[in-house]
Amino acid sequence: MTRQAGVAATLLIGVLIYAVTVALIGAFVGIYTLLVRPKPGAGSSQGG
Repeated sequence: MTRQAGVAATLLIGVLIYAVTVALIGAFVGIYTLLVRPKPGAGSSQGG
């Protein structure tokens, strides 16, 4: 395996791990937000 192939594989794996991590965090935050959405101060809806 040449050095270029090694670097390319490392970068590809890094990008894949980064994408999976971001996707998991995004999904977790989304579900958490949906579960905790009903707030005590329900009167004027802000944002969204």
